[in-house]
Amino acid sequence: MKRLNFVYWIASWLTVLFFSASAQQIQVTVDQKLSDGTSVDSVGRWLTNHYIRYKVPKEFTFTIGTNEVLLSTRKIISGQKYNNWNNDPDVTNHHHFAVTTGFPTLLVAWFEPTKPGITMTNNFLSSPPGSNPPDDSLNFKDPWLVRVGDPDYNDPPYGYRNLGLSAVFETNEAPFNPNTNPSGTGSEYKGVFLSQGSPNWQPPFYSVRAIDNQQVTVNGKSITWDWESWSYNPAEIDLQYPNSKETAVVFKQDGATLTAG
Repeated sequence: MKRLNFVYWIASWLTVLFFSASAQQIQVTVDQKLSDGTSVDSVGRWLTNHYIRYKVPKEFTFTIGTNEVLLSTRKIISGQKYNNWNNDPDVTNHHHFAVTTGFPTLLVAWFEPTKPGITMTNNFLSSPPGSNPPDDSLNFKDPWLVRVGDPDYNDPPYGYRNLGLSAVFETNEAPFNPNTNPSGTGSEYKGVFLSQGSPNWQPPFYSVRAIDNQQVTVNGKSITWDWESWSYNPAEIDLQYPNSKETAVVFKQDGATLTAG
């Protein structure tokens, strides 16, 4: 009788464990879509020590209480690039997902059109009209920039990723054009999004900062340049703080130019 009771006890306990484990698992569909809703390409899922890529849409079994790391492709597809996961303002990619009770059953990496024609530059009032003194620069903050090889962008062991809301100002030689070329200066930015942060300056958004005390050479003479004002077309660019040398910026139209003077 004791042996029989023990067998019943073991069977009951295994049943409880089975149903408990099953209750902690959920089915989640992972997708990656262009702005028109078309599913494209593949996403990576971190397993053990590397990403395994899956064509989307793909259904996964996630376990409550675990952490999932997903990587949207960094390619430009049909003139669009990764913008966010599930409209989350934390736009980091790869993205850490804490799987908890109530976790969404659909995760979408959304793409938005990226534009290659934005220019940011300096205009030195003391230099001859139309001249472009060398060695001048400005700062640009891009929440989607990934600088492979820069330890500030590394999230070991998962690899390099953009900094999202924790983005930092990077120094760029002026004139600066964050373009979509396959290589060359500015190509690491893969263009910029239009109307990002508009209309109420909801992060994430881009930011720009003029650099004071720049030593540049004009007509063989060294001069010190300090920022005085921004010059731009309000129909093409919006600045959150137009009277400050550091400000968030919304690009409204491809081909727009922002000038620090």
